[in-house]
Amino acid sequence: MVSVRFCFINFILVFTKQSIQNKTDFIGFDDTFVMRHGQLKAKLISSKTGIEMKVYANEPAMVIYTPKQFPELNFKDQLGKEVFSAICFEPHNFPDAPNNSLFPNSILQPNEMYSNQIVFEFSIK
Repeated sequence: MVSVRFCFINFILVFTKQSIQNKTDFIGFDDTFVMRHGQLKAKLISSKTGIEMKVYANEPAMVIYTPKQFPELNFKDQLGKEVFSAICFEPHNFPDAPNNSLFPNSILQPNEMYSNQIVFEFSIK
C-alpha cells in the first residue's frame, strides 16, 4: 500500500485572503478534492466579521472554485470588486466516475432513487 499522507488530494486547505492576494502566481482554485467520510466537508471563517460557514454534504468529492473577478455588478459597498473576493463549494460525485471503475458508481439505473444532501450552516463566532 502506498501512503497518501502528503498527496495533493489528501490535505487540509488552510489559507488567508492576504496570503492569496499577495501571491503573483496564484490563479485561483478550480480543483476537485476527495473528501473524508462524514457530513462536514468544509468550514470557512471570516476573521473580520466572525461569520462562519460550514458545508455538510453526502457526496464524496467537492470542487472548490474561486473566480478571479466578478463581472460588473452593483453589489452593496462595491463588494466583489476585489480580486478573488468569492469562493464556491460544489459537493458532487467524482468527476469521470462512469469511466473509472475505481470511483464510486454514479450511474442511475431505471427505478433507482438519487438523494443528494447539501447544507450550508451559518453562525457568528
